[in-house]
Amino acid sequence: MPASTSKFTAQVAPHKGKYKLVLAHPPATIAPVSQATSPTHPSNETNTLSNMSSDLFAHHYLHTASSHVSHPTPKPFSAAPIPPSHFTLYTTPSNETVERVWLILHGDNDVPNPSEQMYALLATPPLAGNHRKLTVSTYDKRIVQWAIGIGNRAMRIDLLYEMVLKPEEIREERVVKGYKLGRGEGWFIAEFPAAARIVSVGGEEVWVVMTDGQEGEEKVISWMTVTRSQDGKRSYINSLETKEGYRRLGLAGMLLAGFLKGEKGEVWLTVYCDNWVAVEMYVKLGWRTKRCLWAVGHGGDEV
Repeated sequence: MPASTSKFTAQVAPHKGKYKLVLAHPPATIAPVSQATSPTHPSNETNTLSNMSSDLFAHHYLHTASSHVSHPTPKPFSAAPIPPSHFTLYTTPSNETVERVWLILHGDNDVPNPSEQMYALLATPPLAGNHRKLTVSTYDKRIVQWAIGIGNRAMRIDLLYEMVLKPEEIREERVVKGYKLGRGEGWFIAEFPAAARIVSVGGEEVWVVMTDGQEGEEKVISWMTVTRSQDGKRSYINSLETKEGYRRLGLAGMLLAGFLKGEKGEVWLTVYCDNWVAVEMYVKLGWRTKRCLWAVGHGGDEV
């Protein structure tokens, strides 16, 4: 769901107690993933040049639904330099009702013959019969054309910038009088119980800016969630939001700058290209666009 230009949202944001999803993943033999443990990141983390940040937001989306099933790489993609990731999201822990099938193509040339291989993919579980719920995220325009071909009237196409900030480009800290930086995992779980799994199971960090308490009770005004790679060399900002009535005060910039102060590795994010307010802020803080990501979604009102 594209973020409003009045919000700073890297990828998704809590919406009326639940997460609205935008991106995706693929299929073959179904292998359940335990809800009690964090799954292995879908792709090889040592190949950071090709991987960039796609494995990190794949990890994030594994925890945005009540339950999920992760799937091994399908045969049509077994020769890909970085195999695609896919999983099925469910509305209930019992895995009875499919909410969304996600397909992420991590590289620019994962599919040599897009049309032939992608249609073969549709015949494999869990995509068979559920292609109307398929969301495709890809860096390859040929895949965009294929995804449009299987669409319906509810289809949506979005273009996002995948941006990176190198450690040497991190700028000075920003401070807004009357506010302070902190961690907010407990606050996030209480505030957004439907999305609590991204913290309690996915292990994401929550960073917040709150009032300093000088004029009353401390309260969280701006927040963001962060996923880290297993080797600690990359982090990915999944979402960033500021409450209405407090925007344009520099609080999102304060939150980002405060978080960046202690970072030693690359910091990645994705942002909708039409969210020019957020894009401008990220560029001023030092982020640069590495490549573009296309998201083609199907699924009626949810897209």
